[in-house]
Amino acid sequence: MLDRSIPRVETPSEQIATVRFTTSNGRLLQTVLFDRQGRLLEVYDFGRSNSRVRNWYDRQLKIRSVYHYHNDSNPSGQSQVREQRYGYDNTGRLQTEDINGRTDSSPIGYNFTIRYSYNKQGDTVRSVSPTIGRTESILANVDEWTYNQTRQRIRHYILYVLRMPAGQMPDTLYHSSRRFSYAPDGKLLKAWYDYMYLGEFYSPVGPDTVLYQYDQKRKLIGEIQRYTTDMRNKREIDSTKLDAWHRHYIQTYRQMFFFGTAYQSKNDRTNVIRYHYEVFDAKRHLPLLIPPLD
Repeated sequence: MLDRSIPRVETPSEQIATVRFTTSNGRLLQTVLFDRQGRLLEVYDFGRSNSRVRNWYDRQLKIRSVYHYHNDSNPSGQSQVREQRYGYDNTGRLQTEDINGRTDSSPIGYNFTIRYSYNKQGDTVRSVSPTIGRTESILANVDEWTYNQTRQRIRHYILYVLRMPAGQMPDTLYHSSRRFSYAPDGKLLKAWYDYMYLGEFYSPVGPDTVLYQYDQKRKLIGEIQRYTTDMRNKREIDSTKLDAWHRHYIQTYRQMFFFGTAYQSKNDRTNVIRYHYEVFDAKRHLPLLIPPLD
């Protein structure tokens, strides 16, 4: 499904070279349009929550992105819209992201700037995105990328903490650490979370592990995504200081995480992701194929 409020393909056909279809356990999840340089022009994600992002470039640097997003709580025909503009230093290193967003029902929207800084090794050590009028409530906002000597990303660390009223919502909203390993030719082989905070909704930030698969030409053709209920790399919320109502619904989400329901499976599953590439042909690939909801 793709909500009708989300634009369809806008990139001129002559700029599109390749189409990639992504399936999970046989179901179409995503369609990506690439140019001849392998840059992502447009990305479409399908489902009850669905989206489109269109990118613009100056040589290899992405300078602008426009996102349209619709989730199952948005009214039909209304989407959230966000524009991001990227600023770089003379070496091509990302310095700023200027973000403007709105919804169809609230055109006033919001805007803020994320600023990046780096240590002597070139690691991204901090990105700060102050919320307008509420900067005093942000206790921690860390988004760190660590690199090895060959400039491969080997760790991604996130921590986001707000000052919240006592006895209501938890302070920590996001907290995770993800690591990466590579083959001798530089291809990403594995990604895994050595730590993730599940939060009040017991929502994992991603699969515990992802194994990447390539064809003989070393093109990415698949992923094996493994989700688990193994708690050795996970932290549960401390609900002892929350009120009775919050403790009750937190326990409901905990049950769903470990045991599932008639409508949602437990967090112990394996997704088989497959990538299929085709040379773009406007007569064959347009209009965009939109999968129905199950």
